[in-house]
Amino acid sequence: MRKSCHVVLVATLVGIISIPAALALQVSDPDELKMHVLDARTVKLERPKGKLSITFVSWDSWKTSSAFNPIVTQLDTKGTTNVDHSLRFGYSPNGAYCGLYNPSGSVEIAAGTLTRPDSKTAKCVAPTAKIDISKKIRWRVLSTYASVTDHAPNTGFAVGT
Repeated sequence: MRKSCHVVLVATLVGIISIPAALALQVSDPDELKMHVLDARTVKLERPKGKLSITFVSWDSWKTSSAFNPIVTQLDTKGTTNVDHSLRFGYSPNGAYCGLYNPSGSVEIAAGTLTRPDSKTAKCVAPTAKIDISKKIRWRVLSTYASVTDHAPNTGFAVGT
């Protein structure tokens, strides 16, 4: 009886420990642009099963219509150091949008969902079924407003997820 209880307990613990959590990495960015409406405060890339999610938090409040230039997450997902895809969200004359695109943003690969939990935050979630992710993703976010671009991280790429 005692031996079987240990076996059940060990099997239960192994089952709990092996449950994969969503992968995530958050990057903080300084308020270096001051007057830049879309100056990133934090950006968080998550990889829940079958999806990619970027959460963008700015230093100041902004309207979705301020993002006429999309907020772009450049993604390096395959063997080289090239940007392979981009996760983009913004505003067009047709309304708000979010999706997974080719690197230049000219071809949508998969439509996503854009939410605005508050006036400083936007979250874009898109499915990854149509892209190859064969390594830890290298990524960075670019937000442009009035011809000034903010980078998060400020230099290089974040590595994770």
